[in-house]
Amino acid sequence: MNSVIKLADKDIDNIPFQEASLDIWDRKYRLSAKDGTPIDASMDDTYKRVARALADVEPASVREQWYERFLWALRRGAI
Repeated sequence: MNSVIKLADKDIDNIPFQEASLDIWDRKYRLSAKDGTPIDASMDDTYKRVARALADVEPASVREQWYERFLWALRRGAI
C-alpha cells in the first residue's frame, strides 16, 4: 500500500537545509561583493533578491503580488 504524508506549510518552513545544500548555495548562488564579502546573509535573502528581480519586469500594478508569489515558490523549492 502506498501512502503519502502531507506536510503543513508550517512544517515545510522547519525543515533544515542539508550541509551540501548550504555549501552549494554559498559557492554558486550567494551574491558576494568583488572582494568576496557576502551580500546575501542567508538563503532567504537570495530568494528575496531573485523574486524581486523576477517581479520587477511585471507591470507596476501587479508587481508586489508577483513578488509574493515568486518568493513563496522559491521558498518551496521552485527553480
